[in-house]
This record gives sequence, C-alpha cells and structure tokens, in this order.
Amino acid sequence: MKNKTPGHGEWVLGAVLLAVLIGLAAVGQHYWRTGLSLIGLALVVAGLLRGFLPVRRVGLLAVRSRPFDTLLLLSAGIALVALVYSVPTRP
Repeated sequence: MKNKTPGHGEWVLGAVLLAVLIGLAAVGQHYWRTGLSLIGLALVVAGLLRGFLPVRRVGLLAVRSRPFDTLLLLSAGIALVALVYSVPTRP
C-alpha cells in the first residue's frame, strides 16, 4: 500500500472549486455572464489539468478514466461558455 500524504493532490480540485465558488458569487450579484464564464473556464482548466497531470497529482479530480474525465470536463466547460455568449445582451 502506498503511503500517500493526505491532501497531496487536492490543490487542483480546491482551485477549481474556488473558481466555481467565485463564479457563483458573481452570478448571485447579477453578473451572470461573468460568473458563468468563470465557471466554464474553470471546467476547461480542470479538463486540461486532468489530461496532462498524473493521477497522483490531480487527487479527487480523477473520477473515471483520464480520457473520459478530460472529455467530459472540456466539453462541459466549452458548452457552458458557448451557451453564455450565445444569449443576446439587451441594447
């Protein structure tokens, strides 16, 4: 059994969750486009980190296989950002 230091790779998930929390706070302050863009970008960054970092470094961000996690996070992030910018603004 490996002797893994607790919290060794959890900074990645913590950083992503912090960005999502800041995005949700922006949405709560009626800056929905900025907040949702930040959440989408956090998902894209999470997907890139999941794709390039080894499993021991990503911690709880590794849920399934690397290709599945990467594809899911990247597609969700890109879809969210695309959806945000497809909504027209009021004149």
